[in-house]
Amino acid sequence: MKIDLKRAHVLVAIVGVVLLILLIIVTFLRPKEETKTPTQKTEIKDIPGFLTEDEEKDWEKKKVDKTEVFIIVNTNLEVRKNMVDLNLANPPYSAYPLQIKITDESGGTTYYESEILNPGKYLEKVELQNLPGESGDYTAVIHYTFFAEKNSQNVVGEHTVTGQIVIP
Repeated sequence: MKIDLKRAHVLVAIVGVVLLILLIIVTFLRPKEETKTPTQKTEIKDIPGFLTEDEEKDWEKKKVDKTEVFIIVNTNLEVRKNMVDLNLANPPYSAYPLQIKITDESGGTTYYESEILNPGKYLEKVELQNLPGESGDYTAVIHYTFFAEKNSQNVVGEHTVTGQIVIP
């Protein structure tokens, strides 16, 4: 049996190039592993992205205090396609579930009413209803209702603040 050395070299070269290409593909497409020291652990955190650095620290470390109520909310609501960045948070250190209702100044028109948010929960973007048809800045009243405990209708407190709805 006679072997053609020229063909054998070409065949070996082709196989080598194919193997090199496969090695490169496998190397670059392989998911990168995180380097961790043995004492590091991965934690999944559910912290709103709209918090300030200080609010984030409080979110993780502050203790529950039943003598105070806590809420984080944007009171300058710029409307885009009926949506606003409400950025409403009931921090985990809050002792009470809460619900908010946004109305016009007279209280006659409701723009938004949230579900009950338990401590540690938040809403970022929400859709407003019944908005005025014209561009402008409108006074809004944000009503907070605090409940005794999860799934309870026992109201322990209410509060209101004034905000602005900005319709471009």
